[in-house]
Amino acid sequence: ARVARLVNLEGLGMRDNRAEDAPRRYAKWLDDLAKPQQFRGYASYQDLATRLCESNQRLDPERASFLAHHWGIRRDDGRVELRSDPTHKRVNPVLYRGAEVTACLRGITAPVMWVEGELSDLYTKFKIPREEVEDRRRLIANCEHRIIAGAGHMMHHDRPESVAEVIHDFLV
Repeated sequence: ARVARLVNLEGLGMRDNRAEDAPRRYAKWLDDLAKPQQFRGYASYQDLATRLCESNQRLDPERASFLAHHWGIRRDDGRVELRSDPTHKRVNPVLYRGAEVTACLRGITAPVMWVEGELSDLYTKFKIPREEVEDRRRLIANCEHRIIAGAGHMMHHDRPESVAEVIHDFLV
């Protein structure tokens, strides 16, 4: 029988929250519920591709165009918007609890490969100390760590072939 294997693309959770953060967090969530959520529209798929390139300097324009046509959808008014739920932009009212994540990570018995982009801004963007993420990774009993050279957090955009190769090698 084959053993299940897990692949993680650069995500072992967010930074821990303090209980004192709860009232402010719930208030923000309630305020956000009162506001309609929507993504900004783009005049064309090319405009969306340009925006993707502005957000990720490593993204090739041809790949950005491909992504724009798959991530975008033309609205009735002719503009293009992201093909996803804009309500994910709302703050989550539930606090992230590191102790719960730690308990779950300790319970993983399947082989895991954790893949990270060499140039990722994950630690600074989400204000997670690198040491904390590395401590979480070490909680997984059987965890391989791979780094994709020249890739950022969106490594599957920056270096999709390299990401596919390390995943393939791990899974077969």
